[in-house]
Amino acid sequence: MHRCRYRFSATSADGNFHCEILIRPDDAAELEEARRFNERRGQPCARHGGNLHGEHGIGFGKMRSLRKELGEAVDLMASLKRAVDPENLMNPGKVVDT
Repeated sequence: MHRCRYRFSATSADGNFHCEILIRPDDAAELEEARRFNERRGQPCARHGGNLHGEHGIGFGKMRSLRKELGEAVDLMASLKRAVDPENLMNPGKVVDT
């Protein structure tokens, strides 16, 4: 039985679909279900050469799979982030560790 609620929508113009996982952040079971779902949903994309992206930001859920999807490009992202934001003031703890 699913504890979380899911909302899906699509953008037909560019082929994107969006998924929102609605959880209560203080519910450990819901957090775990959302984490498992988020990991599973990227697998078919990767098998077909695609990826999940964060259109409006990567967020914490995507961070775990970023290296798997993009490989060494994540190192380039981190070096660019350090160059632009050496004090790590912008979105600390997100996207790439700097």
